[in-house]
Amino acid sequence: MRRVPSILALSAVAASVGCSSVYDVDLDWTIDGDEPATVCAALPEGAQIDFTITSRDNADRRTNGPVTETTATAQCGDGSATIQTGAFADVLVRIVNEDDVTLGAAPAVFVTPGSASRGFVEGNDRARADIALLEGSVTATLTVVGRSCEDAGAASFTVSLFENPEPNALVAVDGAVDVVVPCTGGSATFTHSPVHVGTSYRVQATTTIGDVEFATASAGEGLVARGVGTVVTVDLQAR
Repeated sequence: MRRVPSILALSAVAASVGCSSVYDVDLDWTIDGDEPATVCAALPEGAQIDFTITSRDNADRRTNGPVTETTATAQCGDGSATIQTGAFADVLVRIVNEDDVTLGAAPAVFVTPGSASRGFVEGNDRARADIALLEGSVTATLTVVGRSCEDAGAASFTVSLFENPEPNALVAVDGAVDVVVPCTGGSATFTHSPVHVGTSYRVQATTTIGDVEFATASAGEGLVARGVGTVVTVDLQAR
């Protein structure tokens, strides 16, 4: 039997008149359709699941009546938690970092534990949410004419990351301009987060070996951020 992790925190943040009944609701989540344990391990330290629960005594959102808003949190990688709701509730599920920045979000989940029909998926008394990642990271391995930095004799690289929202438009990413990346352990790796999932980026890099300068094309190496971590190889050529 799978253990349902307990909620780390639960607090009422706003309410009119309190709802008359409180119910335990088991809620499972996936991230971009994947089990969360591996995905969450790749997210920034301190990332957690945040629930915002709007509870009512009536199924009709248009009906005047008591409404209570509560929040709760759970460990990101658990994949399941028990939350408390009213008879009818909308549950917003997000992944947030330590600064409460949203890293991912799911469409609102409607639960009806106070209804005779329960309102869950037929034959299943658990609520489910699939969280779409909004923020991830990019990791670029830097090579020179197809060779590692060690084999090419490159001591370090200067790297800049640009967002590419439309053709011929480059917007420098804050904190990722003229970053010095050393050749360490035989390789040079540039990593930056957060980047916006689904957005195009360009990596520009240069290095000098002897009297020869090597660089990416002037526009940089293009990539699209996908999922929790995007990994690319950026190869420099002689200018």
